[in-house]
Amino acid sequence: MRPKAKGRVARGLRWSGLMLVPVVAAGTMIAQAGTAYAGPVHQHGPGRDLYVSPSGQPGATDRSCGTAGYQTIGSAINAAPAGGTVVVCAGTYHEQVVLSKRLSLVGQDATIDETGVTPSLQVDVPNTGEETIWAAVVILSSHVRFSGFTAQNAVGEGVLALGGVHGELEHISVSDNT
Repeated sequence: MRPKAKGRVARGLRWSGLMLVPVVAAGTMIAQAGTAYAGPVHQHGPGRDLYVSPSGQPGATDRSCGTAGYQTIGSAINAAPAGGTVVVCAGTYHEQVVLSKRLSLVGQDATIDETGVTPSLQVDVPNTGEETIWAAVVILSSHVRFSGFTAQNAVGEGVLALGGVHGELEHISVSDNT
């Protein structure tokens, strides 16, 4: 059962009560709202962009939002090469997003809404065992650029970066997370 957070501060700090300190102490940044910057991000070359749209179709030319080849952010992240760019077109995406490789995830008025989503990311916490990470967006890799999104309705943090990551968060709005 998830503990009920009391206020904005409790949402960002509740993991320390679950003994995640050893996992996140190496430089965790939790973005609850606004813009955060945590270091340089590498520029990526042309031809690596993948597009996500609510109307995306596998096999499409994948050169713009109108010809997106992916319907979910997760499927595009999985297909993108390290150092690539995933462009997420306007729309609402009901999924937990996990960034586990060097990548740019660029939203164009995109919303990650965790309403009705059962998070699947599990981490092994020393002296506690396996715990589910309930954040809408989890950043596990350095040199990630995450911009242009609203993260909402997560049962946990809106955006959570674990383990000493370095990257860039910009134009992120986080709301209605419990």
